[in-house]
Amino acid sequence: MHARGGATFDVVNPADSSVVATVRDAGPTEAQRAARRPTERSESGRPGRHASGAQALLNIQSLMEERLDVFARLITT
Repeated sequence: MHARGGATFDVVNPADSSVVATVRDAGPTEAQRAARRPTERSESGRPGRHASGAQALLNIQSLMEERLDVFARLITT
């Protein structure tokens, strides 16, 4: 899955400012495409072993969207 123009960003440990990882800068469109891809493959006749993972990602997305105000307070406090 390619992210926006191949851009990446560093994940920084707030305790010591060390770089923990460098990850692709993906947005909501890329996340939804990644979550749907395993389900689409299973519908094409291939084993659907990743479909539950896709559903888990969609559930996480939904839960996070329901709690945006909580995340906003955590990030800005």
